[in-house]
Amino acid sequence: MREFLNKFKLRKAILPIICLLSLLLNVTHAPTISSIQAERDEAIQSYEVLQEKSTSLENKVGDLESKVDSLNEEKETSDIEMKNLKNKIVELEQYEETYSELEVKYSELESKYSGLEVKASDIETQLAAKTSELESALAEIETLSASASVSAGTSISSAASGGTGSNGSSETSSSATVYIPKTGSKYHSTSTCSNMKNPSQTSEASAISMGYEKCSKCW
Repeated sequence: MREFLNKFKLRKAILPIICLLSLLLNVTHAPTISSIQAERDEAIQSYEVLQEKSTSLENKVGDLESKVDSLNEEKETSDIEMKNLKNKIVELEQYEETYSELEVKYSELESKYSGLEVKASDIETQLAAKTSELESALAEIETLSASASVSAGTSISSAASGGTGSNGSSETSSSATVYIPKTGSKYHSTSTCSNMKNPSQTSEASAISMGYEKCSKCW
């Protein structure tokens, strides 16, 4: 557009020269001054119109350049946002993979926990069985110990009765079977006295020698 305007200005500048040459070459058909002025005025008017159009076009070009700059800025902003979104997508995909791995590990740990629960239950069952066996063995040991004590007392009583006949009644009483509880300081003539549970049998002499005293309820 500027090149066009420059050409137009050049044409305006040489227009008087062309008119002068036309007068010299065509004397008979020479234009009048009024026609030359009219033509000049028309050219000036056309120039002004073109100048207004040029100014309008320059303004439009400026507006378009501003819009282009604004669009470029928006594009840059959009590119940054797209890059950030892409990074977030990658990060979320990594989180998703990590979550899947954690789910697998959780499932494995849950299976291991279930197995440990089964093992713990088996161990508890075995422990209960062993405890019951141990209690039975202890009860048997206590019974054997009581029987041994009774046998020892009987032997002592028999040996004593061979020496003196006048003490026979008291020694027979000392060899009588009595019952001693697992806890307490009294010996009893019956196994049900004082609601005893699994009392041990022994001789009265053995009970006395162990520090037990006669129960006043059952004697």
